Amino acid sequence: MLVRRIAPLVIVTLSIFLGFRAEIAHGQKAEDHNNKGISLLKQGKTNEAIAEFKQAIQMKPDLAPAHFNLGKAYKKKGALDDAIASYKEAIKYNPKGEYYQDLGLAYKDKKMFSEAIDAYKKAAVADPKNAETFFKLGNAYLDKESFADAITHYNKALSLRHPKPAGIYFNLGVTYQKKGDNLEAAKAYEAYLKASPRASNAKQIQEIIKGLREQAKDQQVKK
Repeated sequence: MLVRRIAPLVIVTLSIFLGFRAEIAHGQKAEDHNNKGISLLKQGKTNEAIAEFKQAIQMKPDLAPAHFNLGKAYKKKGALDDAIASYKEAIKYNPKGEYYQDLGLAYKDKKMFSEAIDAYKKAAVADPKNAETFFKLGNAYLDKESFADAITHYNKALSLRHPKPAGIYFNLGVTYQKKGDNLEAAKAYEAYLKASPRASNAKQIQEIIKGLREQAKDQQVKK
């Protein structure tokens, strides 16, 4: 009699355990498709990679990395609207700074600069110590010709010790030059050459610096 009472409980427990094991296996299989897609994408097999990421998502719809990687594959293919949609799905399940960054890049490629700026700002909130986010935010502001905001965010990227400051200094030079601040533009270009002394455009930049400093002197005399 005791055995009969316990048996249903054992059956229920076993079915829950097996169901849990099946769910884990299902998740692992989705991860396998995602990983295969990453490998295919590295090999330049974009369409095959997309198929793998879609299979992963079909099996595990909340697998954020698969949505993100699908977005990268679409972006590589030039399908920016599909890339944006995939990045948004990734963010829905995991609002990582990296995901917002790539969403911003896709918007930037579509010349949707306000949307790019909004995405980068959210990336900065998610990961406030990421210097690359502030560099990209500066670039988006430069594209929008919001020079003061571009300068602010380039300086923020530098303060966070961006590993490749040369590009930031160069863009600072461009920004100050467009803003009409010749002296600060010259200083930024000099910092660029200091950070990248073997740059292929070094001679050209030296000539630009010379011209900017002469213009700055003329402006001072006129004042």
